[in-house]
Amino acid sequence: MRQLTLRNLWARKFRLISLLGIIVTGVGFMAGVLVLKDTINKTFEDLFAGTYANASAVVRSKAVFTSDQAGAVRNRLPATLVDRVGTAPSVRAADGIVQTTAQALDRNDKTIGGGGAPTFGYNWAPTPEANPYKLVNGRAPQADGEVVIDRLVAKKGSYAVGDSMKVLTSAGNETFTVSGVATFGTADSSGGATAVLFTTAKAQQLANAPGQFDEIIVVGREGASQTKVRDEVASTIAGTDGNAEVLTAKARADESASDIKKALGFFSTFLLIFAVVAIFVGMFVIFNMFKIVVDQRTREMALLRAIGASSAQVRRSVLLESGVIGLVGSGLGVAFGLAMATLLKGVLKAFGIDIPATGLVLAPRTVVVAVIVGMLTTVVSAWFPARKAAKVPPIAALRDVAIDRAASSVVRAVIGVIMLTVAGLALAVGLIGGTIVLVGLAFVVAILGVAVLGPVLARPISRFIGAPLPAMRGMTGTLARENASRNPRRTSATALALTIGVALVSGVLVMASSIKSSVANTIDKQIAGDYVIQEKGFGQIGFTTKVADQVRSTTGVAYVMQLRFTVALVAGKVQTVEAVDAAKVEAVVNLGRVQGKLTEVTGTKAAVSEKYAKSNALAIGSTLPISFVKGDATFTVASIYEKTELAGSVLVGLDVFDRYTANTNDNVLLIDLVNGTSPASVRPALDAIVSGFPTAEVQDRTEFKQSQAAQVNQLLALIYVLLALAIVIALFGIANTLSLSIHERRRELGLLRAVGQFRSQTRSAVRWESAIIAVFGTLLGLGVGVAFGAAIVKALHKEGITILTLPITGLVIITLLGALAGITASIRPAWRAAKLDVLQALATE
Repeated sequence: MRQLTLRNLWARKFRLISLLGIIVTGVGFMAGVLVLKDTINKTFEDLFAGTYANASAVVRSKAVFTSDQAGAVRNRLPATLVDRVGTAPSVRAADGIVQTTAQALDRNDKTIGGGGAPTFGYNWAPTPEANPYKLVNGRAPQADGEVVIDRLVAKKGSYAVGDSMKVLTSAGNETFTVSGVATFGTADSSGGATAVLFTTAKAQQLANAPGQFDEIIVVGREGASQTKVRDEVASTIAGTDGNAEVLTAKARADESASDIKKALGFFSTFLLIFAVVAIFVGMFVIFNMFKIVVDQRTREMALLRAIGASSAQVRRSVLLESGVIGLVGSGLGVAFGLAMATLLKGVLKAFGIDIPATGLVLAPRTVVVAVIVGMLTTVVSAWFPARKAAKVPPIAALRDVAIDRAASSVVRAVIGVIMLTVAGLALAVGLIGGTIVLVGLAFVVAILGVAVLGPVLARPISRFIGAPLPAMRGMTGTLARENASRNPRRTSATALALTIGVALVSGVLVMASSIKSSVANTIDKQIAGDYVIQEKGFGQIGFTTKVADQVRSTTGVAYVMQLRFTVALVAGKVQTVEAVDAAKVEAVVNLGRVQGKLTEVTGTKAAVSEKYAKSNALAIGSTLPISFVKGDATFTVASIYEKTELAGSVLVGLDVFDRYTANTNDNVLLIDLVNGTSPASVRPALDAIVSGFPTAEVQDRTEFKQSQAAQVNQLLALIYVLLALAIVIALFGIANTLSLSIHERRRELGLLRAVGQFRSQTRSAVRWESAIIAVFGTLLGLGVGVAFGAAIVKALHKEGITILTLPITGLVIITLLGALAGITASIRPAWRAAKLDVLQALATE
């Protein structure tokens, strides 16, 4: 039986190649995600290991608090502590390091780097062992107007020693002279990040940290272990600064790499979801193909039983066949995964997420996981067809055809409805409880319910979809409609893979459209201003308050509301806190119902949203303790407002940020013009003010709404690109199933040709049959996707997603693309059907 199985595989090369293609793409996607994840991790491990390679210890302040958004939030250290650290017996040198954000500009004032990779600004550390940057040209900066740039910036900006260049900092555009070019170790940059290195005084000025450092890099004497240096430094500074802590250099490097891994962990999870979707779709395609193959080999299986093969032997034969295919496909999938990792990195870069990584890392774990997943997927998909094959009685060898009665099965219909009901309940519970895993499980159960119910729906829906074809295409159209509806089980199984992909696409489309409509509605109802100034991209360095001052003095401007953000510990919990000019809030933003007086929000008085007040039992006059990075303060609740979409949950005055945070820059400006002033007359002046900030832009209300929608569209496009693989697998399934059905209907097709059907009519009938199947699968997917999308939007009502929008045009386009995809998938099967030799087809047994 083993030799027979292997010969069967070799004899049916087309089916073998088709199955391998599906397994390779699905497993390859998953392997590619794992390779990319390991590559990123290794890149940052090497990066931080290089940063502290020659150091012995690191001194920093203890964390004030830790948040998911900002990580560990710490105070800075006084510069005087550097000298104190240097007195420890085993310390040879100690350099203070201050970090800020600085983005180099090219000669056309375009930003260099960014878009995902950090844009660092540091002071130049004088001790070589404390400085991971090594000069390759020029010298260290000696004056505040000089900088050292990494070789990546030098190459992208075509800069050399002695050139003038602009650097975008929190204070705006500044021009510096390039005094030197450095490498990070031996690399052009620190893992794709750009770096501009200033004098210590200039870096501290840009970081708004005069006389302060973020950490102190300690270089030990020769022979002193990192542990010894750490302990001696800790003993030396004990009692000097109670907020300071000392780590070994290795511990600091490991911690930094771990933090980056956690921060980028959502990328891996995000991509793995789509890998699972691709494998999930592939399972249905593989299951369908094995089922059809078993159906086509019924007579062969029966003859094996008749000559003495046991049911167990027949079942093992089918499972062995699937195991061989799974093993080979998984191995090829691992190789394909390396290419997929490079492709995924390119896709993310195209969407503004430039992940710093060089070579690829193929870990043994990736190979093992990929092979196990590929094998299990294939064998599990073949299990039920194998059981069916084992039950084929010898008498079946005498049968010629089997009748599909799945469409009239009452039991199937009842089970399908029950599964869809369970899916609906699981979705509701998952959304109410905020359990995303339960939502995903509900989707899987819904798809399985559709799979069970599909044959019941396939016949009537296929007839409905194909109803216009007899009038449009005559007998060809009639044959296409009848072929699609006469075997509802096959039609349903063929369409199911496409159903999954369309369900995900349509569900995401409904959510995206609803989010965009809700955001636009919020802007219309809550922003009374005429213009917004905000940052582009992911820099979040803010811009100097001089911008607000200049805008405020512009002719025609009535109000300018400054908005800043930070993360703080509010009543013991990490919370985003916003600082506003309270006197201007209600003139520019509609916050709905307001209790108390927003104009009092300054000094030690704060405002909170109704939702936050309710969940924390706050009222007017309640106290609210807040721990900022630079100190603690207790506030009195002076006002409670209704709407939070634009104002957040906790508001304090701008003076609070000046006193307690490092963020003294504005993040957003909301601008209201004097009544009767034409917005167009003020726009040139506003554009001129922000011209020195390449990452900032002026937007009117329409542009602001479009920019918010563009962010959703960018994510939407990325999701569609990643879902494209699942759609491609689904189309492979349609094409392969049609090809197998062509083989099954050879005698029928030969008879049609014998009685006068042209080759073009044969091709047309197959193409329209495929279109009917594709539209059927698309409609099922639209039903599931729209239902899930609408349910999720409904659950997000309290989060500000208040408008459910069904993108009719988009859904119609999806349906048309589904039909076009089906026609495209049918090209090869239709060609094969038209090429059949009439006499050979009629002689088929």
